[in-house]
Amino acid sequence: LKEDISVGSLSVPLHKLVEMRGGIDVTTEGTVIEIKENSGYVERCPECNRLIKNGECSVHGKVKGVADLRLKMIVDDGYAGVSAIANREVTEKLIDMSLSDCKKIVKDGGEDDLLDIIRKKILTKRLRLRGNAFGDEFGTTLIIKDVSVVDVDIQSEAQQLLQMVEGER
Repeated sequence: LKEDISVGSLSVPLHKLVEMRGGIDVTTEGTVIEIKENSGYVERCPECNRLIKNGECSVHGKVKGVADLRLKMIVDDGYAGVSAIANREVTEKLIDMSLSDCKKIVKDGGEDDLLDIIRKKILTKRLRLRGNAFGDEFGTTLIIKDVSVVDVDIQSEAQQLLQMVEGER
């Protein structure tokens, strides 16, 4: 007896994810409308993994930071938006650059140069995101486990929108 068993995450429209105030192992889609400051190259405390500011950890004081990458962005589906956070692996995949590539850019030109490159690569891109989401008094946040860029057929999308608008008359 052979059965096809499908195990995967639940696909949820972004605005429904916000209504539900989160979900475990969900897949959703939305457009990147903002890349937050403190995205890109960061250094973390080797003891507690917190971000280091001006060479100091808020808990352990002056420490030698460990290089890392992260993305904090706002993703929107036209009805609702969420904050989305990507770790190093997801960030490298999404921007198609390694930590060492990013570190070199920051060393040569500064953090703003790297942030500009990241924004040019993913701002306004439609993404398919999978991860865990939670809602609190600040809104819904998605911790991304996996990501892919969705190819959008502009002609087809425009045609569908036109048909929808004409149908409402």
